[in-house]
Amino acid sequence: MSLIVLTIVILLWGVGCVRQPEPELESSSNSWAFGFIRWNDVTYRLTDEVVESIGEPIGVVETYALDELASTDEGVFSNAFIVGTRIYSIDQVSTQDAIAVKQDGRWVRLFNTEKFGWKLPEKRS
Repeated sequence: MSLIVLTIVILLWGVGCVRQPEPELESSSNSWAFGFIRWNDVTYRLTDEVVESIGEPIGVVETYALDELASTDEGVFSNAFIVGTRIYSIDQVSTQDAIAVKQDGRWVRLFNTEKFGWKLPEKRS
């Protein structure tokens, strides 16, 4: 009887000592703090502001990457929207100020960070 108990204890101890694979975690040092699209050499920061009236299509995301070490120098780049996502102007808003994309079934605004800085611009009445 004691031999059976000893065998069970050794087996349980052995199972507990087996190294489990560690889950792959995305390094926070290589990921951006916010979603954006880089279009016409300008970075547009994603907001949750819904756009009621979009204008014409103005471009399409050509490169997508989550790693901030990825090159963003060529073409239309995004860390929030996949390749093929269409970009639109917003009615009565200059593309120098903001652009729009469809996200989760609604149109959302992205603002020009070079014009407004990294903080969200105040909403216009």
